[in-house]
Amino acid sequence: MPVISEYLKKKKALKTVLALCFTEASETFHHWKAFSGDLGGVCVEIEKSLLVKAIKREKGIKCYSVRYIKMNDLDDNLKRVNDLPFVKRYPYRDEKEFRIIYVSKSKTMDVKYIPIDLQMIKRIMFNPWLPKDIFKSVRQMIKLIDNCGDISVFQTTLIDNERWKGYANDLA
Repeated sequence: MPVISEYLKKKKALKTVLALCFTEASETFHHWKAFSGDLGGVCVEIEKSLLVKAIKREKGIKCYSVRYIKMNDLDDNLKRVNDLPFVKRYPYRDEKEFRIIYVSKSKTMDVKYIPIDLQMIKRIMFNPWLPKDIFKSVRQMIKLIDNCGDISVFQTTLIDNERWKGYANDLA
């Protein structure tokens, strides 16, 4: 996004271009390795319809699912500069990305706060490599926050799933 951001600033005379990127895909090993590193990383699952409704009121914000384009199809699919923030090359299609873009011609900003209400949070999932004791402590702290007691907070079992291992052990 940094290259697109700089290009948009020059092409459209913008002072600020900011992006917030989400995935609409189910959890994958790739997501954890590519975006979270070894111990860091958390997935906060948001109710998209509530988020979109809240941000549509904000001036300068647009949001769309990203379209993935094959190189041979560029001429047919990429016609305007305004399309740039919402397109990516086809090899990235498994990301199933949804983006929120903020632009301003008059303000120079490094951050744009957007309203995320606790009711938008469906669940919070932690990195599979985070030590269990640290996860338990962080989960306990989240549950103590006002109005967070009912939010599902768990550590993904993507790389260490007891049911999967048990099933595999029971096979003939």
